[in-house]
Amino acid sequence: MMLSPYIKALTFFLLLVSLSCSNQKIENKLYAKNFSFDNGKQVIDSLDVLLQRLSSIDPDNSSFSESAILVNEHIRKTIEKVKSPKVLSEISTSYYYKKHDFTFAISDNQKIGIFSWDTRIGESLINYKNIALFTVNKKVVPTSLSGNPACYNEIYTLKTEGKQPLYLFHGWGKYSAMEYYYKVDAYTSVNEGLEESNIFPNNKSSMASYYSIEDLGFESQMDFNIEKDGSLILKPEAWGSTVVYRPMTFNGKTYDNEHLREEIDLSNVSKEKDFEQRNSFNFLNGSELPLSKNKEGETDIYKFNDLLEIQVTNNYKKKNTEVSIYSSSIDSLTFNLKDVASLIGKKNEFLFFSGSGASENWPLLIYNMESEKHVLSKHMAKALIKKREILFAELVDATSNNDIREIDCNLDYGDQKGYFNIYTFPFNQENPIVEFTDQVFCGYVQ
Repeated sequence: MMLSPYIKALTFFLLLVSLSCSNQKIENKLYAKNFSFDNGKQVIDSLDVLLQRLSSIDPDNSSFSESAILVNEHIRKTIEKVKSPKVLSEISTSYYYKKHDFTFAISDNQKIGIFSWDTRIGESLINYKNIALFTVNKKVVPTSLSGNPACYNEIYTLKTEGKQPLYLFHGWGKYSAMEYYYKVDAYTSVNEGLEESNIFPNNKSSMASYYSIEDLGFESQMDFNIEKDGSLILKPEAWGSTVVYRPMTFNGKTYDNEHLREEIDLSNVSKEKDFEQRNSFNFLNGSELPLSKNKEGETDIYKFNDLLEIQVTNNYKKKNTEVSIYSSSIDSLTFNLKDVASLIGKKNEFLFFSGSGASENWPLLIYNMESEKHVLSKHMAKALIKKREILFAELVDATSNNDIREIDCNLDYGDQKGYFNIYTFPFNQENPIVEFTDQVFCGYVQ
């Protein structure tokens, strides 16, 4: 009696291997309505055989599409044969013993599991298929996820104010031959299925972080950082060669942009005029100011209190800028910016440049003289310096936000008014946290 479960599992495994044969009776027996798995290992072994069969189909064969569709249908039916919560929970245990050609993730409460695999039907692109298994009234029912599929590897269960829990599905995918992404999708349980839940900013149910094949050097940094209970998400963004993170906290209903650092100085900054330069050098407010500025041809020459001399030469034909730094305390240094840029600030070892662009969306470039490297590049509308922080304004879409549109605005702006969120980040950190200051103003947009 002790050997019967193993004999049954082995028999079923051999049946799946036999799928490569033309024995239709065996396939009919395997997918009979009354068939179900006894344990999670049987499911894993069965899918390994089917995925191996899928990967072995020759794409140059004239019957490739027909064969791939058939095997994918077998995979779907195999997953849907998981009928009990016990088998569902056992799948994760067997899954981690070795690598597979599919991914599986299960929620902490063991109520939802999801399988993802490449169907091979997407030609040059990966075409993912997802099947979620959802536990309802002590039985497991299959359901499909709406939205763009991904290869999911984690499920987070959020504690909410309501009775129904929210689930975050984390995964990755391929957007094109050169572009990849990580994504997080939010779902809530409805009846015997899952429904998208708009809990992210701007009433979204999904967030994605895109990166190209050129950015593979910091691929891991482009993934979302999610606390185990899902209460905090750090969303990555590539600013030049630097990855920054925007924090979002879950309040029981939705995710809010919330401060993580209490030492941020937000005083005297809330309106458009607060960003206007108050010096003759057109430097950012809060910057160290030069003693003098001279111009020789296309070169601007700045001299500072610390005996530093900075020469900025624009080359309009090549659309770049050469910067040379001279000081009695350091060796001379020369570097290039891939834009026609102007020096707009200095704070200790950091230099700040503005590149070419519209007044509401120009690039701020930061360079570290000590490490001799570009820190980051970020498009913005306004900026100022506070100690080791940059406060900046970013144009936002106000069409779906009535609260923003109620902000007082200069009547002279007419149709050229725009709404700007104020953010802050520490420019001296390798991967800074970018935080919303809860301040919004109305300004002029060209």
